[in-house]
Amino acid sequence: MSILICNGINIFAADDETATCPPPGLGVNAARRGHGRNAGDVVQFECLPEFPVYISGDETITCKSNGAWQGRELECGGKNTCFSQT
Repeated sequence: MSILICNGINIFAADDETATCPPPGLGVNAARRGHGRNAGDVVQFECLPEFPVYISGDETITCKSNGAWQGRELECGGKNTCFSQT
């Protein structure tokens, strides 16, 4: 499948696979798995153990063929005072 791109002078077709998204953020108090930036790549987030409360965002975001991420980086909070690092 191709998308049409206009550069202000010409219109041309580009394959979806050529789209590149900006680097995904780290989320807030979240761990990130994955770092792909090509169309179809998926990045996952999960709340860190010491911040177990979901505030906003998505656990999974996907790089779309238009070069934008679908979904928002996860934001977690609610400091877990029982958590201890050993």
